[in-house]
Amino acid sequence: MEILKQPLLDYLRVKNPIVFREKCLSGGNTLSKGNNYLIPGRIDKWEDFDYDSLQSVYDGALYRVLKREFSYNDFSTIPRVPFRELSDEDSLDTLLTKWNQSVVSEALSLAQGCLYKPQTNKNVYMARGGQARIPEKYRPDWAGIQAKTLHANEDGDASKSKNILPGDTKVSKKWSSRDIVPGLVQAEHTSGDWLRPLNQLYTYCVKANARYGYIITDQELVVIRIRPILESEDSQSTNDSQETWQDFALAQDDTPTLQTSFQGTAHFPENDEGNGSTMSSPTLKKMRDHGRLEYKAIPWSNARSRDPRRCDDLTVNLALWWLHIMASVSSNIKEHYAPLKEVAQPTFFVEENSSFVLSETSENTRPKLPIRSRKRSCSLLSGEGTASDGSSNDYPVDGDRPRWGKKRLRAGDEGNENKRQTRSMVVLQN
Repeated sequence: MEILKQPLLDYLRVKNPIVFREKCLSGGNTLSKGNNYLIPGRIDKWEDFDYDSLQSVYDGALYRVLKREFSYNDFSTIPRVPFRELSDEDSLDTLLTKWNQSVVSEALSLAQGCLYKPQTNKNVYMARGGQARIPEKYRPDWAGIQAKTLHANEDGDASKSKNILPGDTKVSKKWSSRDIVPGLVQAEHTSGDWLRPLNQLYTYCVKANARYGYIITDQELVVIRIRPILESEDSQSTNDSQETWQDFALAQDDTPTLQTSFQGTAHFPENDEGNGSTMSSPTLKKMRDHGRLEYKAIPWSNARSRDPRRCDDLTVNLALWWLHIMASVSSNIKEHYAPLKEVAQPTFFVEENSSFVLSETSENTRPKLPIRSRKRSCSLLSGEGTASDGSSNDYPVDGDRPRWGKKRLRAGDEGNENKRQTRSMVVLQN
């Protein structure tokens, strides 16, 4: 397998494989059409899940890592048979495992080594749904898992990690985000094919106490985030249609069983750093009756543009990578989320002024390196986060810090002022 070296951002923006859908049949998009799934009260666009927010979230820490160069395995050579000829969800899962899971896993492995301090146990993995657990035997197609969530559940089963990022696979001939009707979910929507996969994923997320999730098809990735509808939003949106839907929901045969089940699992383990609280029954009730689902669709065809001025599109792999990172930082359902651009860098991230590789280096201390290594390290980061080669001798250089090296020393011939600067730099090196 060929080894590539390029910025992480470019690696995650490689074009997705061309797929062939002639053998795909239309029809129902889920085998379960019963009333055992929750229904969100409102569906809206997730407006700030975009490239601008990716650049700013966590004080720009993710984007600085995305601009770094790494060496990767190349997974882009994918034969048409058996991987790119689709017939059903199972065949699509084969392609997603071969391509998307491989690329995202490679990118997560490299990036998380630069993001998290040692021994924080925050690393997240893109896994199949059967490798994780959700209460009451629900099983999505995909899961985000962390080693630190490996602990016994109610049945004493410690063999699986908690699913902090549920995902589901659908074939585009059976479901598309274009059919979603944003706004209040009304009674007539509950029988629509477009709503069933959202109900399915919404239920997985509520059961797992996971704020993020996704549906992936052969034409798009649809990322979601859930939370209760706030009272201020409720007062603005409540109408006769919503009351009709609530009456409809409470009239279903197995709703009492579902409600009892939720009351029995009202306490979920908390994943977020510094937050030992559990999810209360009132919050669960809000999610059962009155939850809000936000979504954003990323086309399968999005890829890195040849025009360097046009680099503002998220791709499927880049969005999956970002979603896994956010779930690893904070995955529990909250009543309110700050705008992504304003989310500060977590305390367990490597300090901004420390080396990404030498993650134990103090924020106020720079490692003392041989002069030759110092010369090489000057190419690590420019003022806007240009990437380095990732070697263990590299460390960030501030945008206004002089770059040491032979070419810089020869600048002393241009005048007395430059000579004085040169002499001072030589002293610093020694």
